[in-house]
Amino acid sequence: MIGRGAATVLMAHNHPSGCAYPSEADLAATGEAMDFLRRIAVDLTDHLIFVDHGHFSFRRAQLL
Repeated sequence: MIGRGAATVLMAHNHPSGCAYPSEADLAATGEAMDFLRRIAVDLTDHLIFVDHGHFSFRRAQLL
């Protein structure tokens, strides 16, 4: 059960298209997750998008 002793959450998924940049849906989902987690005092540490030759980090891009 999330929130029950959880301190942080790391979101991650892949983009089979090969483009690691977040879509509008990725941006919206991350924002909704951050809002929800903040309400239960859990930190979203990062949201990573993986592709064959790398990844995108929301934290590194300062989107969190």
